[in-house]
Amino acid sequence: MSQLNVDTLGGQTGTTISLASGHTLTGITQGITEFDQWRWTTDVSATEVLADSWARPNGTLQGGYIGTGMTVDSSTGAWTFPSTGIWQVEATMYFVVSTDSDTYCTLKGIATDDNFSTEDDIDLLVFFADRSNTRATVQSNMLLDITNTSNDKIKLKFEEGTGVGSISASSNENRSYVTFKRIGDT
Repeated sequence: MSQLNVDTLGGQTGTTISLASGHTLTGITQGITEFDQWRWTTDVSATEVLADSWARPNGTLQGGYIGTGMTVDSSTGAWTFPSTGIWQVEATMYFVVSTDSDTYCTLKGIATDDNFSTEDDIDLLVFFADRSNTRATVQSNMLLDITNTSNDKIKLKFEEGTGVGSISASSNENRSYVTFKRIGDT
């Protein structure tokens, strides 16, 4: 019986690996098996869990997702993951301050492992301004270990501090949006 040990295999276009009947090749992963993106479509200027205005991008060359795709409960804002694994969740928000007084806008990532019987704040992005018509795009990255698709969920909550701040949204372009990417096994 022979054994072939390979530490590195240099790929070339058209490279094929053939195995003898009854043998298997293990340790090869498929890469990204789940990827989804949603945009927020309605401006928000008061504290609220972002629940009822999510839509997948649908412009030119947009709208595709890989795998089953995420689902969001439009009454609670709870996101359900389609499969277990390590997930990267990237939230990008376009904040606007419309007053000269000190104002801050935050987006909280809230997580649960018991379908929101209990919850924890796990991520916070903050924008602070003291001038009217100040704008910023702010981004956060969360790395989540999803082991139970029925109970492990997240929500995103906007909070506006003193003054007048808001999330700017659009149904035509990605101003404020979230991207979900499964990057590995749990």
